[in-house]
Amino acid sequence: MVGDGGDEPIIHFVLVHGATHGAWCWYKLTTLLLSAGFKATTVDLTSAGINLTDANTVFDFDHYNRPLFSLLFGLPRHHKIILVGHSIGGASVTEALCKFTDKISMAVYLVADMVQPGSTSSPHSIMTVGEEQEDLWEFTYGEGADKPPTSAQMKEEYRRHYFYSQSPLE
Repeated sequence: MVGDGGDEPIIHFVLVHGATHGAWCWYKLTTLLLSAGFKATTVDLTSAGINLTDANTVFDFDHYNRPLFSLLFGLPRHHKIILVGHSIGGASVTEALCKFTDKISMAVYLVADMVQPGSTSSPHSIMTVGEEQEDLWEFTYGEGADKPPTSAQMKEEYRRHYFYSQSPLE
C-alpha cells in the first residue's frame, strides 16, 4: 500500500458503519489505529451519522453509498486501502469492491452482511427483522406502508442492551 507520494508505505483503513450508526461508532478503533501508526478514515453514509439527508429520500445503494464512493474516488492513483464494513456496511463494502477494484487491497466484513453484488436494489430492502424483534424497532415507511421501511431506529429503551451491553458508561 502506497501513501500519498512518499516512499514510506502507509496502511490505510477506511471504516464503514452499520445500521442506525454513523462514523462516530468507530472513534475508539480509529484512535487505536492512529496511535499505532496507521491511517484511519471513517465516513457517514447518506442519511447516517451527521449526514443530514432525510433517509426517506434514499432509494438505492448508489445514493446511500455516495459519501464512501466520493472518498474512494478522491484517493491518489496508487493508494490502496483496507475497507472494513460492519452490519449493513458489508453491503457497502461489496458495492465498493465492484466499483473501485484498483483502490481496495483488502475487505473485512466485521459481523457484516455479505451480499452478492447487485442483489439488493435498495438499502431498505435488507431491513428486515424477525417477529420476535419487531417491538424493538421504530420503522418509517417513506414510500408507503405497502413498501419496505425506508428507515429504522432501535427504540431507545433497548439500545444499551442490544448495541452497547459491553460498553462502559461513558
